Amino acid sequence: MWATTRNLLAASTVALAASAFLGAEAGAQGLPAADQPAAQVEEGVDPQVQALIAEAERTRPVPAELIDALAMGLGDADQLIRSFISDGNPTPQEVAVRAIALSLAVGRDPRLGDPDRLFALNQSIGDGMSKSLGAPRILNVEVEAGFVPPEGTLAWDLGGLTTPVAEGFQQLTPYSLEVGGLNLGEQDGVGGGAVLEDVIQNLESLSLEVPNGQYRVVLLTAEDIAAGSSAPFGESFTINGVEYFLGNSGVGDWFDTAYLRAADGSAAALSYSAAGLSVTVEVGNGRLDLRFAGGSGSMLSGIVLEPIALPSRFDVSGVTGPRRDAARNQQAQNQQAQNLPGQGGQASSPSPPFLQASDLANVVALEFVTLAAIATVSGVAPAAGSGAPAPVRTASPQPPAPPFVSPVGVSPAS
Repeated sequence: MWATTRNLLAASTVALAASAFLGAEAGAQGLPAADQPAAQVEEGVDPQVQALIAEAERTRPVPAELIDALAMGLGDADQLIRSFISDGNPTPQEVAVRAIALSLAVGRDPRLGDPDRLFALNQSIGDGMSKSLGAPRILNVEVEAGFVPPEGTLAWDLGGLTTPVAEGFQQLTPYSLEVGGLNLGEQDGVGGGAVLEDVIQNLESLSLEVPNGQYRVVLLTAEDIAAGSSAPFGESFTINGVEYFLGNSGVGDWFDTAYLRAADGSAAALSYSAAGLSVTVEVGNGRLDLRFAGGSGSMLSGIVLEPIALPSRFDVSGVTGPRRDAARNQQAQNQQAQNLPGQGGQASSPSPPFLQASDLANVVALEFVTLAAIATVSGVAPAAGSGAPAPVRTASPQPPAPPFVSPVGVSPAS
């Protein structure tokens, strides 16, 4: 359903291309990126589009090395663009700003002035943005001791043949027919409850037989093992045919803190740490198919499949932002309390609450506005089709109604 929404967004962006094209690129050609004048947005451009373009101009996050590589054909352009947009477990807002900034940068480099090439690059930027913006964020998940899947919830414990299987979970091993991948293996962790004691390594696919319905899928990998990988769930993750770009990230990029609760509404005294992500999906053919690609090999300890209709044990109400920001803010608070001079401990701007940033309606609206902004700064409507690009004008975006199922694992409010 998310893929259908993305197609609707792209089509709507083209249909809305009728009122304010940005024409400041002519005087900017030939200048280094840092010396480029800020783009001047004509009157009539939607304020949300203007705000995103202004943020991209202010931060200018695109490294010169990336533009050089694209201009000189060094490496796979799609992969370079995808990595820039998705690496570091970015928030949806960061994804949007990166994509717009990259569109601005490639449009200003005279080496990339060929219209067909600009068209292809902006198509890739739009695709990378869409598959990254709606992707699930990697979370630090505390699995509470005593967690047992409640009635109606399905769960699988992935590991070796001889390791204990968590209560209420079904066992999957490298030898299970449902598991696919080259060089499959297993690795023991340092302990953390039965489901997080070990992982299956180099996992490429899973195909599980499940009843039809709408589900929240929670993937878990023991933290001490996941911390050794920059892409514990792969650089890209596909569920029932819908692909998301996860990129590479470190432990400091994971969002703090979600909980897999042992009981409804209560907090256990003991919990075990995991890297995790959550995404909701609709199963219509009796199978849940997962694909993991890229990176040094994905790894998985457990899967929890909650029917959307049931109360969720996966609690993201306290998730705020990346660990690195929480640590930096705590350091700044400690220094302030002790009246110590700052030593790199300046507090970070607060991240928007996870539930707000990942709300389906907000994600859909942000993707729509970002596509409009890329069309405005580049003259190319991403994913609009093939052939030479034509300048477009962008009206105030009106996003279509979102589907029920969320790409980030949080159900829309009823």
